Amino acid sequence: MDASTKLFTELTTLAASLVTVAICAADGLDGSAVTEFLSAVTEDVMALVSLGKSPLAELTTVVASAWICLSCDFRPLTPLLVAPELEYHLSDSAAALLIDQLISQVHFLSIGTNDLTQYVLCAERGSPALSAFADPLHPAVVRICAEVIRKSREKGIAASVCGEVASDLDAIPILLGLGLREFRVTAAAVPETKSLIRKLDAAGIAARLASNIDSFRAASDVRKFSKELRK
Repeated sequence: MDASTKLFTELTTLAASLVTVAICAADGLDGSAVTEFLSAVTEDVMALVSLGKSPLAELTTVVASAWICLSCDFRPLTPLLVAPELEYHLSDSAAALLIDQLISQVHFLSIGTNDLTQYVLCAERGSPALSAFADPLHPAVVRICAEVIRKSREKGIAASVCGEVASDLDAIPILLGLGLREFRVTAAAVPETKSLIRKLDAAGIAARLASNIDSFRAASDVRKFSKELRK
């Protein structure tokens, strides 16, 4: 066990102790429910650590639950003691290649297209000399998204896309055709995004995209294809 894992384990134990103290102050609480809760929290924390993610959200939830227990009548709030669901923010090609292993550890995932694009295409978006090459509709990025979305649908895991591409009018038909059903966009982009999605035939696009996706050679090919879908 490395130092970081040991530290997080100790913090989890401390947080669990706080909950235990709160439980002792509550009358009539089912101890088995508490045991299940603490076990779930520990499993989720260790899963986060194994994925290289910080489990601070888990620990915060446990401590907050303990505070509620000590400050209020505990019993009506028992349903709040549920280990939070885990989201994985996929933003690099290594994670995409290991999606089979990662997807079993999470409840839902988000594809971070801004970082994914710059890592896959070796085009740092913060560099004026390279940002022009960082098009999220490059065929390489599209194929990675296609595989991640396909795997998530097979496993019944909700997948979403965040980043500028989620409200890119050229990208929306492509992502919809790949099977994506959740788009994370800014509040200002919601009306236009919803309006376009409502006009599109997802099943028809999926069929056309499946027969054309291997022919794309550049982002411009994908964007041209998308514009035809929107006519």
